[in-house]
Order: sequence, then C-alpha cells, then structure tokens
Amino acid sequence: MKKSLLLLLALLMVGAAVLIVACEKHKDPFSAQNVKPAIADFRFKPDPNLPNIGADSLKFKARTSYKLFLKYDDREFSNSSTRKLQATFFFESGSGKISNDQFSKPSADGLSFGEAPGSFDGDLLFVPDAPGVVRVKLQLSDGVKTSETPQASVTFFENLKPIPSFTIRLRNQTNPYDVEFDPARSRDRDGTIAKFIWTYGDNSKADTILNNSIITHKFTQSGQYRVRLKTVDNESKADSLEQLVTTANQPPQAALRITPTTSGSVPFDIDYTATSSFDPDGTISSYQIFFGDGETSQSATGRHTFKNDGNYQVILIIKDNLGLADTTNVPVRVSTPPIAALKITPESGGPIPLRLVVSGKNSRDPHPAGSITAYRITITNVANNSQQVFPQDSVSTLLTTPANYLINLRVTNNRGLFSETERVIPAGLPGIILPGGESSLQKR
Repeated sequence: MKKSLLLLLALLMVGAAVLIVACEKHKDPFSAQNVKPAIADFRFKPDPNLPNIGADSLKFKARTSYKLFLKYDDREFSNSSTRKLQATFFFESGSGKISNDQFSKPSADGLSFGEAPGSFDGDLLFVPDAPGVVRVKLQLSDGVKTSETPQASVTFFENLKPIPSFTIRLRNQTNPYDVEFDPARSRDRDGTIAKFIWTYGDNSKADTILNNSIITHKFTQSGQYRVRLKTVDNESKADSLEQLVTTANQPPQAALRITPTTSGSVPFDIDYTATSSFDPDGTISSYQIFFGDGETSQSATGRHTFKNDGNYQVILIIKDNLGLADTTNVPVRVSTPPIAALKITPESGGPIPLRLVVSGKNSRDPHPAGSITAYRITITNVANNSQQVFPQDSVSTLLTTPANYLINLRVTNNRGLFSETERVIPAGLPGIILPGGESSLQKR
C-alpha cells in the first residue's frame, strides 16, 4: 500500500511538471509568467463638428451612437484567434449600450462580454439612454488575472440655445431716423441659426430674416426704443437679446494730425489735417483750428508757420450737422538755438610752434528777439587729453607740442539755448586732419 501511494505521488509530480512546461510553451494564463491585461487608453472621442464645446462634452441625440475609444493588449492572448478575454463595463453614473463586432457573448444587461479579442485598438459604439453625466469603467480578465479599471467620462448635453448678438449704427439724425442692425456676431455653438426675428419697440411689424444679413429700420419719432433680436436654431431652441436705441444725436469724434514733426525752430512750418474726424450718425459741418499763437483756421487741412519760440497747443474743434461738438489738441514746441560759427587761423594747422587764432564772433542767433550771451572755446590736446578753456568769443594761443588739437566752440543765447561746433587741427604732424572734420551740435 505504501509503495502504491509513493508511485501515485511520483506520477502526480511528473504530470504537474509536464503541465507547467506546456503552459509556459503556450503562454497559458495559468502559467507562472502570466501578466494581467493592460489597458492603455479608454475615453470618449470629442465631436469635431463642435469646436466651441469642451472635449468632455457631447451633444445628446436619442438613439445615436458615440465613439468610445479603447486600446488594450494581453500578451498571452494577443496573437491567438481562439483565446478570448472577458470584458466587463460598470456605470458609476448614467447608462447606455456598448457594442463592437469583435466583442461577443454579451450578458443579459449588455455590460459584460464573454469573448473579447486578446488585443484591441479602435472604437466601441456607445448609445446613451439619456442626457447627463456618464462615467463608465472597464475591467478585462484572462480567467486568472484582471486589468486595472480605468474610467471614461463625458457629459451629454441637450441642444444649446443660440447666442444672439447685434451692433447698432445710426445712419442719420433726421426724421425718419434710419438705424442699421448687424447680427453677424450671433452664433449657435452646436448647430446653426435658422432665423432671426426682429422687433423694434415702436409698434411696427416684426421682421423675420432667414440669415444674418444687415437690416435697416426707420423710426418715425425721436426717442428711446427697446430693439429685440430673437434667434431660433435648427432644432427650434431660441434665445433673445434686447438693446436700447436712442434716436438722439451722437457727438462727432475729432482727430488732428500734424506732420512732419511737432517740434522745430523758427520759422517752423507744420502741415495739419483733421480729415480723420468723423460723425457716427451724421456729417461734420465745421472745423475750427486754434494754433495757440493768435492765428486760426477753418480749413480741415493746411499749413501754418510759427514765428516765435514757445510751447503751443494746436486745438481742433469740430461740430456736426446738428450742432454737437468735439475737441482734441496736439502740443507743438518751437525752440530756436543759436548758430555756432567757428573760424580757425590757420585752418589747416602747421608746424610747431603754431600760433592758432580761434574766433566765434561770426556766431549768431536767428531768432528775431534773440542774442548770444555767452561763448566758450575749449582747446583739447587729443594725445594727452589736456584742455584749455576760454570763456570768450575769440582767443589766440601758441601750440608747442606736436599733436592733433580738438577745437570746440559753444555759444548760448538769451533764452538758455546753446549750440556747439568743433574741428580737429594738426600741429607739428606730417599727417592730415583726422576723419570727422567739423561737426555741429544744438542743445537746450
């Protein structure tokens, strides 16, 4: 008896070993190396026809199927046409039917499939029972191990209302008052607008328009009117917008431009234009420009000359055909510096010792009431940067060191404006004047 038991035990061990080898050879789910099915992606696909709706929302239509993307793989089953997984769906909220040609043997409730392929990369079809939030989970099983349970969620919304919008433009301010309405910005986020219904608040007949074209309505009395636009979409859902229209005159808008610049010296010429001014509901009847120097103009464009230094405000006043006015201004600055005139003898330099005579006496102030009140002559040895400064209109000096000398003249007028000019003179050098020659600066 004991020998029989030992023999039976030995046979069982051999059978188990053979079974393990066979399982490993055929990648059986019961093998020690079995891995659980891996779900890579599980989600509802957005509707490409609804670009203004979030990716987590879909428009509900009864008995319509929606795409539920699924991608998974089970390495023991993926290359087999006979081995199948079990797929089970769980609804945490919402309900509906799920189907695909590759998923068979459904349960009575249609949420479990006894046979699902070993790998899948495609769309399931989902038909929701009602609008609302749907949260559905999926679990796959190979008979031994089960996958993780990812969740796909989406909100199924019913048809959204269209969004009405319109702008108003008063075309004139004489009776009858023509008012233009433009509904181009109206939109329907999940469909199309089928008609636009206008009511004007003046007891006139409503207008029904089948597109978003601009319309014009005539009001026969001045006053305020509540204009309503009702938009109706292709599924008969509607929404309305009201705006207040006032058939009273609106003011014009003044615009003034000065070219080529707003600052300069006497005589300073400017070109001005007020032609960009406009009236939103009528016409501009008059222009009046004040230059700030006592002169005025009633022309929309022209030229003006400033003859004196000063800070000016050029002011434009316009009026529309019903007498409303608007104004704007542009600052203009006129400042006239003196003119620095530098005379150097000898003007081309020479050997040392070199007697150099520098004069600024020819400098002048072009302003009619201007005069030069201060001079400054600066002689700089370019080689060692040493300087001599003379607060006078002319100077005679002896240059004894070979070098290039920078001669600078600065003059200041009775209004605090100054100008500078300078030249380089070689003394005792074989070369020529340094590049740059003479320059002039004007400052305040």
